[in-house]
Amino acid sequence: MWHDAVCRIDDSKKAMAALIEPDDQPGWALRYLWIQHRFDNDNFTKNYFTSGSNTGLNVRRQTTHLQTVWKNHNAVFDESGINGDLVWRVKVYNNISFSIDYIEIWRSIDILKNIFIEEPKLSQGQQWTNNEKNQLGQDIFDAGFEVRHLLPYRNISKKSAIEYYWQFVDRWKNRDHCIINTRWNSELNPNET
Repeated sequence: MWHDAVCRIDDSKKAMAALIEPDDQPGWALRYLWIQHRFDNDNFTKNYFTSGSNTGLNVRRQTTHLQTVWKNHNAVFDESGINGDLVWRVKVYNNISFSIDYIEIWRSIDILKNIFIEEPKLSQGQQWTNNEKNQLGQDIFDAGFEVRHLLPYRNISKKSAIEYYWQFVDRWKNRDHCIINTRWNSELNPNET
């Protein structure tokens, strides 16, 4: 299904196809990002999942100079994976929108709002401020990447989220342009729904 994907840098919208469709049923919440390179998207999407010398056009590699700006972002994802707020996260090639999609399932929309709209306190006492988030977004854009968001956040039933997760596991097993960024969670057992 196609969605208006929002670039937070300029609030522009662009129709993008999603690889997972929220059903707006109670259960969990979806955070969906489409990432494209503004100047060399063919090379970006083609080489995103390769290793060796072809990995240079990668968001992290192109923004290594932003290590301090990435710090609280990384801490949020590390802590959320440990405390269970982040159920699963994948990075996957979207051959319809020609993007690398970051697809995340979280425990609730309230958690997403607390982390990405408000200014959460992290376990080490630091706070991830909106200024830091905005700066990171601007710096990623300036490095040549356009990040688009599915907004507002949407609900997805646990059953649907688990079914999608196993589709991405199959892609990962088949080396089909997919990376799973979260550890195994027993709630993802399809027999538990």
